[in-house]
Amino acid sequence: MHPLHRVIRARARPLRPVAAGVEARLRPLPGVRAVAFDVYGTLLISAAGERTSYADPGNGTAALARQAAAAAGITLPDAASGRLQAALGAEIARRRAARRSAGVRYPDPDIRGAWRAVLRDAGAAPTAA
Repeated sequence: MHPLHRVIRARARPLRPVAAGVEARLRPLPGVRAVAFDVYGTLLISAAGERTSYADPGNGTAALARQAAAAAGITLPDAASGRLQAALGAEIARRRAARRSAGVRYPDPDIRGAWRAVLRDAGAAPTAA
């Protein structure tokens, strides 16, 4: 097993669904053979696991950022780890704005590229892997 898989499994916790508060109305739909939902945000939006404030440096994520970087083999300067969330939020906003300017109505920036840019700006040396 890859070392990062062990880190993810050690830190991952199952999410519990939140009831929608509505009663299901299930009726047969003639001619419908399948229904698919994209819960990444294209058809449905879920706030599960989303950070509501990238700019809060006192939310205790600095130590976790250092640990995650170390587990991925990335040396992260101590001073940078407390600013990663704010920097990531700003990088995502910058990438979305650039894509919107290029005519993309609902831009979805490459999160791996955003993280590489943020980590490089923080003084780390991330690789594509």
